[in-house]
Amino acid sequence: MPVRFQVDPDFYDHPKALGMSDAATALWVRAGSYSGAKLLDGFVPEHVVRLLSQCPDEASDELVRRGLWRRTRGGFRFHQWGERNLTRERIAADRRAD
Repeated sequence: MPVRFQVDPDFYDHPKALGMSDAATALWVRAGSYSGAKLLDGFVPEHVVRLLSQCPDEASDELVRRGLWRRTRGGFRFHQWGERNLTRERIAADRRAD
C-alpha cells in the first residue's frame, strides 16, 4: 500500500483553513508529506519545520492557533493524524501481509 498524506476535499473551505496564510498552508502540506514519508504518524520535528518554511515561527504558530497542529516536545503533531492518514503500524501490518 503506498504511503500518502491525505488532504480532505473540503480542506479549502474548512473553518480551520479559511483565511489561512499561504505560508501556513504550504508548511502544513510540506510537513504532512514529510511526516507521511518518514512514517512519523503526524509528528514534525522542530528542525524540519525550519527547513520547510521561509517563516517557520509565524507559520507554525498559525497552525497551532488554528488547531491544525499542537506543540509537542521537540516539534509539532498534526491534529487527528490517525483518523485521516495511515499510521506506521498500519503500514507495517499491510507490508507484512503482502
